[in-house]
Amino acid sequence: MGVIGTGATGIQVIQTIAAEVGSLHVFVRTPQYVLPMKNPKYGPDEAAWYKARLNELRQNLPHTFTGFEYDFEHKWHDLTPAERLAVLEEIHADGSLKLWLSSFAEMFFDEDVSEEISEFVRQKMRDRLKDPKLIDILVPKPGDYGFGTHRVPLETNYLEVYHRENVTAVSLRDNGIAEIVPEGIRLEDGTVYPLDIIIMAVGFDAGSGALCRIDIRGRNGLSLREEWAKDIRTTFGMMKYGFLTSS
Repeated sequence: MGVIGTGATGIQVIQTIAAEVGSLHVFVRTPQYVLPMKNPKYGPDEAAWYKARLNELRQNLPHTFTGFEYDFEHKWHDLTPAERLAVLEEIHADGSLKLWLSSFAEMFFDEDVSEEISEFVRQKMRDRLKDPKLIDILVPKPGDYGFGTHRVPLETNYLEVYHRENVTAVSLRDNGIAEIVPEGIRLEDGTVYPLDIIIMAVGFDAGSGALCRIDIRGRNGLSLREEWAKDIRTTFGMMKYGFLTSS
């Protein structure tokens, strides 16, 4: 079996089926930053506790950066290097998207901060993988892109899957997929991987896909689909020039 794609969907598929299939080849083009996710079990007591926070959440959530119950609490340059590391370690252990969405806002506009946080996450991944070959394929390299500039997938023992004898990571960075052949997948260098099933976990258009399929038209018949095929631009994520009409 083969899986093409290691985004959020691919990661969920890979970590779920690895123990169930005879062999699994994962074709990796762009390595992903990943965060380990906690999966606590909730019983009646935990549910009651959370429901009791209704008023607190109703008051706070509309004012956080993402609408989640956590928000940015620290400023990078107000802390010493040791204090920053302590914050990152604590948030990383939270097992949520908190490291991405409420650690240090400076990582979104300060390249030095972005690189330090990116390296923190890369090292966490290296520590779990250990194998230099797997690290080369599965961990983003300095200069690729910064942590948080792509959607950050949460995972459960995803990286550990690659230590299984029946799982092989295939790098597409310098040797892409040339074509799907009757036997399986052929790479540009001619290597053929025989596969009986291929899972195409290559993503989906979660944000604009539905709006484009509606075939929204603006002034003078302007097509939103055609406009966004060139470049997606909006104001505050809500308004698009040429598609608002006066009453």
